[in-house]
Amino acid sequence: MSVKISNKIKIIYAVLILWLAPLIGHAAIYKWVDGNGTAHYSEKKPAKGKVIKLKLPPQPTSLKTEEELFQEREKVRRQEVDKENALKKVSTNQAGSRRPESVSGGREDGTDASRCALAKDVLNGSLKYSNGAPIDANDIKTASNDIRKFCH
Repeated sequence: MSVKISNKIKIIYAVLILWLAPLIGHAAIYKWVDGNGTAHYSEKKPAKGKVIKLKLPPQPTSLKTEEELFQEREKVRRQEVDKENALKKVSTNQAGSRRPESVSGGREDGTDASRCALAKDVLNGSLKYSNGAPIDANDIKTASNDIRKFCH
């Protein structure tokens, strides 16, 4: 009695064999296709035909216990909570501290006095970008140069 097995079932078996092979040991696994086009897998090399020796990943030397896995997950969770708390603390500190009053209103009209006022506002932290971006090192450098140039 001959049972015909579909290609999907063959693929599932092949994947299962390849997945379980490291658990069995480091035996060589060979694949070959017979005259009917059917793929076969075995630990024994067949006497004839084109044979492919499959390379399997090495078996792990030690497996982590459930306790070790739990400890690793807990450590990552604690780091995430600490990070969230640090961000909340920074947000609270920024919300609680008041920025100095802006003299320039974030605008300059081309006069030396308005450029001086704008530069002072940048340096004392009373200005921020309308998109919420922070004042960066380049802004501070430019403001410092403008104070030397325009503040008499």
